[in-house]
Amino acid sequence: MRYNKKDTIRQTNFPWSGAHDGFNLNEDTLLANGITITDNAGPSTNSGAEMLQLTNLFEENMETLRLGFEEKLDYELHLDGTQHPDAIAGLDHLVSMTPESGSVGGIDRDTNEWWRNHAATGVATTELVNTMEGLWRDCTLNGGRPNFIIAGSGFVDEFRAAAKDEIARYTILKTSGQNAQLDPSIEAQATSTGLHFQQVPIVWDPTFDAIANDLGDDSWLGRCYMLNTNHIRLRPAAGHDMIARKPNRQYDYYIWYWGLTFKGSLTMNRANCHAVITTA
Repeated sequence: MRYNKKDTIRQTNFPWSGAHDGFNLNEDTLLANGITITDNAGPSTNSGAEMLQLTNLFEENMETLRLGFEEKLDYELHLDGTQHPDAIAGLDHLVSMTPESGSVGGIDRDTNEWWRNHAATGVATTELVNTMEGLWRDCTLNGGRPNFIIAGSGFVDEFRAAAKDEIARYTILKTSGQNAQLDPSIEAQATSTGLHFQQVPIVWDPTFDAIANDLGDDSWLGRCYMLNTNHIRLRPAAGHDMIARKPNRQYDYYIWYWGLTFKGSLTMNRANCHAVITTA
C-alpha cells in the first residue's frame, strides 16, 4: 500500500502593472472654440454654437484617447515586459520562445517542466504542417485543444504555401453550415485569413508586423501562437479596468485634464496547453 504526496495546486504570483494616457485643454483653446468654462461652472450652454464646438472638441479628444490607449496597451501585451521596468509582462513572456528558462508567475521553468509552454523555432516550410500537428497534440494532451490561433503575416504566407497540397483541409471547412472563404475580403473580420488549422481560424495579428517594424525583429513576422483561452486571461485589478480620470487643475494654470488608466496583469493557470512556432 502506498500513499503519494500530491502537489496539484501551485500558487502563482503575477505582479500587476499600470497604464495611463490623457490629454489637456487650456482655457484659451476652449474659448477659441466658442466654449466658456470656469472653476465655478462647467462648459457654457448659452448657445447652440458653443455646444456644437464642445461636442466636436471633446468627442474627438475622448475618442482618440481611448483608441490610442487600447492600441498601445494591446502592443505592450504582446511583449515580454523587459522593454521598461514598469511594463506589463505580455504574451512573449507567458508563451516563451525559450520555455526551459526563466520564471513565470513566480514559478521557475528551469526546474518545473510542467510549467513550460511548447515551442518550435526556425521551422522550414516543408515541415511546417507536420510540426504544427505535433505541437497541437502536445497542447491537447495537457489541458484541451487550442481555440485561438494568431500569427504574423510572414507565417500566414508560409502556412498557405505549406498547405497548398491540402488546401481543402486547411481552408475550406464547414462552419455552421457555411464554407470558410480563402479570400479575406469576403470575411466580416478584417484580420481573417480564410485559413484554418484543425478547424480553428488562423487570425492575422497586425501588431506582430508593427512590432517587427518598430524593433527590427523580423521573427515576429513568422510567429504563430496556439492558445487555449480557457487558461490565459487578462485580469484587470478590481475597480481599475479602463477608468476615466479628471484630476483637479493646478492652481496657477488654467488647464483642465482628462485621463484613462488601467491596472492589471496577463495571467495563465496552465502553461503546457499553449505553443509558439516560428518559420525559418
